[in-house]
Amino acid sequence: MLAPGDHTFGPLPPGWSAAGPHPVHLALQARSVSADRVTFIDDSVPDTHAREAAGVTTIAVTWGAGADRTLAAASPAQLLWVAAQLGRVLGV
Repeated sequence: MLAPGDHTFGPLPPGWSAAGPHPVHLALQARSVSADRVTFIDDSVPDTHAREAAGVTTIAVTWGAGADRTLAAASPAQLLWVAAQLGRVLGV
């Protein structure tokens, strides 16, 4: 699991953006995990688009930076409004 600000992989190569799919690809490769086995929980449209571009399922949550309508328009796999929904969705 990576936390915001995790610098495990050092600086990104030239031309790579932290807002794009490249950091996700690096994390998946470093941990030998395929994208279909990962779910990201994000609160912004750029994050949601970046994770989807990397082939990772994204659950968007509305209690962070993003607004409900804007996040819904990003077409995440799931859109959650309260933290209590996370346990049910993730099966924990």
